[in-house]
Amino acid sequence: MKNKTKILTTLLRLIKTAIKKNEIPSSCLLVDSNYQILFKAHNLNQSQKKVSAHAEIIVINKAIRNNFGFNLSNLILISSHEPCMMCLGAIKQAKIKNIIYLYDQPKFGFLNSNFNFDHSKIKVKKLKLLKSESDKFKSSFNLFFQKLRTKK
Repeated sequence: MKNKTKILTTLLRLIKTAIKKNEIPSSCLLVDSNYQILFKAHNLNQSQKKVSAHAEIIVINKAIRNNFGFNLSNLILISSHEPCMMCLGAIKQAKIKNIIYLYDQPKFGFLNSNFNFDHSKIKVKKLKLLKSESDKFKSSFNLFFQKLRTKK
């Protein structure tokens, strides 16, 4: 990997900053294909009081806000640890195709954890609708994306 020392130093510096702020020590970068750092972040869950303020989501949002759009497929996400399931959702939404991480997260990581959705602890129910009711929701969703695709 090009710029490995700079990348590792930056990730570690961000972790140290997070620790000083009493945040979870997690950091993330978005780099281009030459491994030049474009965006960086550390977790801000505690200070922002947001469950979604993970470094991966913050760095993705920075790229989107800086006119990179919602298709970040040409960027590489580098995380200090294995991203969680929530962050994987954001990564997929941003169309990021390459993830590099430094260490496993055995409790909540999306690849190497034993995390299973325990239905006994959370009640999940799909509301039964009449077909006409269901169709209204489906058609709204489908129409939105159909219009989006025809604009391109």
